[in-house]
Amino acid sequence: MFPGDPVKYSDFVRALENLIEPKTRSPNSRLYSIIQYISGEVKELMQSCLSTDPQEGYKTARALLKDTYGQSYKMATALVDQVTKSPQIKADDCPALLRYSVLVSSCKNSLKEIGFLQSIIGRLPIWLRQRWRERADHITEYLKREVT
Repeated sequence: MFPGDPVKYSDFVRALENLIEPKTRSPNSRLYSIIQYISGEVKELMQSCLSTDPQEGYKTARALLKDTYGQSYKMATALVDQVTKSPQIKADDCPALLRYSVLVSSCKNSLKEIGFLQSIIGRLPIWLRQRWRERADHITEYLKREVT
């Protein structure tokens, strides 16, 4: 299931491309498959594509997913937030430390995969990071392109 979490976007798209698309050529079946494996707000967004021509609806659904959840900047920000906003680990909590280690490794691998070097931005002064995020939002929302 894809709940609309940018961290899970790549896994969801890979599942679509490897498990759904090769098994069906029908855009209508593909669109209904997307809707079957999503939940929450993203489901409402995808259901709006059902009233259009199936070929166009599937293409629109994939574009909406990418624009809303699949921008590298949004995925990177969500990944870093997972790591930096997790609860403080107590000194004697070894299982929590292990879970955190796995989370950090997963974050690192995902950031590497999407080619996003969030750590560079983290070295900037806070006021400059905020300005960069505002500019990145503008580029993804209004100019409809990836932030590089």
